[in-house]
Amino acid sequence: MNVKGYRWLTSLLFALILVGLPTQAHAEKSTIKATWVWQTELIQDGGEQLIRYSREEGINLIYLQINRQLPAATYESFLQRAHEEQIAVHALGGDPRWALTAYRADMLGLADWVKEYNASVAEAGRFDGVHLDIEPYVLAQWEEEQNNILASWEENLNLFLQQLSGEPLDLGIDIPFWSIITPEPMAATSMNG
Repeated sequence: MNVKGYRWLTSLLFALILVGLPTQAHAEKSTIKATWVWQTELIQDGGEQLIRYSREEGINLIYLQINRQLPAATYESFLQRAHEEQIAVHALGGDPRWALTAYRADMLGLADWVKEYNASVAEAGRFDGVHLDIEPYVLAQWEEEQNNILASWEENLNLFLQQLSGEPLDLGIDIPFWSIITPEPMAATSMNG
């Protein structure tokens, strides 16, 4: 895999780790056990089955896909129940096309939605973070346009981070370990000047 010239990805990951702030829902827990939930219909009845499953399996963090068509009250009810059980919930969004400039507005729309949602509900019903799962390497044009896609992905992520800057949210992103490959060896430095 050729990721030549994209050491920024490692820096970005490090920055994302530093940006995250501990949230009340999982601040006292030392071990995070998370699950990704892409089926938002699981919370339409209040999410009792998902809460019960999470409690039984020791899950204390749920990455919950955002379906902007669902009423805010559905999310609020679920988030309140999850927080009662000491389960943090991060808004989850992802689409491989979000790495492309043409789909930037869709990705930024998630940030806007979370900010507006959190501002409109009581603290107990707010999201604790935002998590992205973009996976641009599944795009048909990945092999031919990898460097261009990586550059636009970086730009989109920077804008996303800027948009959420100052918000009391943990920020995270799924990046496969192999995407951080840096084929260029680091330059040796001399201690003797």
